[in-house]
Amino acid sequence: VLRTRVGYAGGSKYNPTYYRLGDHTETVEVSYDPNEISYVQLLDIFWKNHDYVTARRRQYMSVIFVQDQEQWKLAKESSSGKGNITTLILPLEVFWDAEGYHQKYYLQGHPWLLSTLNIPSDQLMNSTLAARLNAAVSGYSTREQILKLPVSDETERFLPPSEWDDFGAPMPCSELSAAFSEHGLAIVEDLLMLKLAEESKLQRKNNVTTQILPFEKFWNAEFYHQKYILQRHAWILTTLNMEPEELYTSTLAARLNGALCGCITPSEVDTLISPFELSEKVKQYVLRNVPSYNIAC
Repeated sequence: VLRTRVGYAGGSKYNPTYYRLGDHTETVEVSYDPNEISYVQLLDIFWKNHDYVTARRRQYMSVIFVQDQEQWKLAKESSSGKGNITTLILPLEVFWDAEGYHQKYYLQGHPWLLSTLNIPSDQLMNSTLAARLNAAVSGYSTREQILKLPVSDETERFLPPSEWDDFGAPMPCSELSAAFSEHGLAIVEDLLMLKLAEESKLQRKNNVTTQILPFEKFWNAEFYHQKYILQRHAWILTTLNMEPEELYTSTLAARLNGALCGCITPSEVDTLISPFELSEKVKQYVLRNVPSYNIAC
């Protein structure tokens, strides 16, 4: 795969946005080298990595947008024998790019990595390296694939190959993602926090650059910046019926965000969220997803 970008397709609304989507569907465009991977192989990955049986509203429905008759034929053949599927096969007319903050979502959660590699935000849609790093930090890469990335020794510390030994040979995407979600992401974030802590210690020994300024006015950032880690766990927000506006003011949201980014030790989680009436299912979900404690928090 050479490039990926997310956007909107299939509808009639001109220049859609996330909040003015109209009748479009959220879509991923994949640019690939047919000498390295075939369209049939990509279709196989498509079917293996999502639920194509459950009917969903148009924004999230299962759909394959094809660009020619050959793709339509192969897509139709690939759906054969899969039972009662809800997936549509439609001609691609126009693909509208999604907003920048949706592109390479997991990679954008690691600004140090973007800065180190000097990948400007406006290149996230077109950069092959960005596409492959996004796959790496979200768990959809093998150890061997990571080792082949054209990155410096410093960047390789961020994606430690030695920690991937336990995962062994290449695994199906869904299995590898589960393994990485459980172990690898915490490892990557731990290394990043250790690096930041080391830099902080070094800075204290040298000239301090911190400024102390009088407070005049505070302007809220857009809601998608609020409780950034918590927003990755959409299931919790949906279960708690938490509206976007509450991310600014909710004490519970602040504590859940702290827990899920590793700024609270697992032993502290129950104490800090116990004042809130949470179901046992929510509590167990949070405890299962607490990464290793980040000493730099």
